[in-house]
Amino acid sequence: MSGAIIDFLGEIYVDDTDLIITRPEFTTAQETQEGLREAAWAWASGLNATGGAINPEKSRWIYAGYEWKDDGTWEYAAQPNLPMEIPLPDGSPATISQAEVSTAEKALSVWSTVDGNDSTHIAQNISGRLQKWTSKMTNGHLSARLGWIAYKFKLWPGIRYGLSTLAMPLRTAQTTLQKEKFPHTAVSGS
Repeated sequence: MSGAIIDFLGEIYVDDTDLIITRPEFTTAQETQEGLREAAWAWASGLNATGGAINPEKSRWIYAGYEWKDDGTWEYAAQPNLPMEIPLPDGSPATISQAEVSTAEKALSVWSTVDGNDSTHIAQNISGRLQKWTSKMTNGHLSARLGWIAYKFKLWPGIRYGLSTLAMPLRTAQTTLQKEKFPHTAVSGS
């Protein structure tokens, strides 16, 4: 909207918080990482001051730089090997691990990646959930009425929530549920 060109983007996932750095003046991976480090240090320090703390094992940082190819297309740049630390409540620093743009992270019950690949979420929260439900329904011998209640109020809300948060193409969303073996009327009735 502003017309500003963003050459580098950095994102850090810190204990149920996404800290995203987009600064056009950053021209190297090191500058982007330093901006991320400052943001993470400030966030962690604020949490420490209020009695909270970041869990370093649950935190990752990802560099999302772009390299332009000769044909005018782009691809993600290689991850730089740069350390990232945050302060712990006792004042000592803790290292945050670095992940790839294709690393799937679970937040608020949704698996997502920086590069937009939703395959982990589809496998875990949609296809996996649907297979478990279908197996339980097959082996449970419930009446059709109770089966529909289970579908409508248990299975479908969980699948629908995940579908609505993903950035997958519409065709992928439409075909995802068709792969499973369960009554077709369950999908069309939703």
